Amino acid sequence: MRKRILLLVMGLLLMASTAFAMTGRAIVTDFDDYTNARSGPGVQYSIISRVYYGNVFNLGEYASGWYRIYLHGNGSAWVSEKMLGFGTEVNRSGYINADNSNARSGPSSSSRLRGVFSQGDNVYVELAYDGWCYVNTHGSERVWVYGDYVSYY
Repeated sequence: MRKRILLLVMGLLLMASTAFAMTGRAIVTDFDDYTNARSGPGVQYSIISRVYYGNVFNLGEYASGWYRIYLHGNGSAWVSEKMLGFGTEVNRSGYINADNSNARSGPSSSSRLRGVFSQGDNVYVELAYDGWCYVNTHGSERVWVYGDYVSYY
C-alpha cells in the first residue's frame, strides 16, 4: 500500500513539474523599468532579453511559475508569471470617441506617451486589460489607449 501511494505521489509531482502548453497572450505588468527574460524557467537561467511594461507577447509553455513568451521576431524567452497580466481578447474594429486621446506604451496614464489620437480615428482593438485597450493603429504600431475613449462599430 505504501509503495502504491509513493508511486502515485511521485507521478503527481512529475506531472506538476512538466511544462505544459498555453495559448493566448500576456502583458508585462511589472512597473519597474524592465523585466528580465531568461533562457529557461527560473532565476538560475541566463538573462537573454529585457521586456518592458505594457509589452504584449504570445504565450508558449508554462513550467514551475514561468511562461515561455515569444519575442517579436527574435525567438523565445521565459518570464515569471508574477510579472505578467492576462487581458481579454477583443479583436474588434473601433474608433476613438474623444479628441486628443493619448496613445501610451503601457496600460497606465503614467506610461510613456507615444502619440495622440483624434476623435474618429479608426483602431483595431486586440486586447482589453484593466480598463485599457491595446490597439493596432492600422499602421502596424500597437499602443494602449484608455478604454472609455474607444467605441466599437
